[in-house]
Amino acid sequence: MNETVAANRLLIAREDRSPYNGPVRVSLGFDPWRIVLTLRGLNLSRTGLCAHWATASAEAKREQADAESLLVTGDTYEMQLDHDMPHLPSPLVQGRLLRKARTNSGLELAFHLVDSDVGLLGLIHEIKQEALS
Repeated sequence: MNETVAANRLLIAREDRSPYNGPVRVSLGFDPWRIVLTLRGLNLSRTGLCAHWATASAEAKREQADAESLLVTGDTYEMQLDHDMPHLPSPLVQGRLLRKARTNSGLELAFHLVDSDVGLLGLIHEIKQEALS
């Protein structure tokens, strides 16, 4: 493991994370095509996102295993965070895949967000405000 990845993991572990269970659309670019995977968010911060890709059937597990091989640790992916707050835009962010972990219910992925935009910061603020009320 290189020093940058280790430092990023430490940063994400320490930063204040908010629960986020909205859809996360991860775009895998293979010119001239794109594959879009829809994951379910687990938690979110300014610099990190954890998401879960659930599998219900044996066929879905086989398809997930095929797609999992396309997700390479250390590569950067475009992600769109959808949510149910109509007054906010859906942030489009770049995330570097830090970790893949297979669980009984699917695949858990951890991303380091390369840059934060206003939409992402607004979404995090709204999530924290909802938690307080």
